[in-house]
Amino acid sequence: MEHRTHHRARQACAHRRQRGQEIALNRMLADLPGADVVIVNPTHYAVALKWNRAAGVPPVCIAKGTDEVALRIRQAAAQHGIPVRHDPPTARALHASVRIGEPIRPDHYRAVAAAIRFAEALRRKAKSG
Repeated sequence: MEHRTHHRARQACAHRRQRGQEIALNRMLADLPGADVVIVNPTHYAVALKWNRAAGVPPVCIAKGTDEVALRIRQAAAQHGIPVRHDPPTARALHASVRIGEPIRPDHYRAVAAAIRFAEALRRKAKSG
């Protein structure tokens, strides 16, 4: 009897953990339309950044994920017209070093600036053409 009770408790805990992960994913995807650019390693990593453009304020990670979550981020980016920059080393480095809601680190400024310039050029081209 004790074994069954322990097993049910573990199942309930796993279910709560999974539900919490789903809620966090949905919240992250809801914030994605505000992104300026999504930097990807084509299939495994995706990091969405938002930049306030105020002097001295670095871009902030608003979404990140690997594999299935990365796919959902890329799909949402396509749906909302957010430019996607293919830069595997930067995508992996950002995924490993920045938390959601936090600014990027100074050692990523150059690569992220290139991604933001890329995104802005795409937006200008779309407006003029």
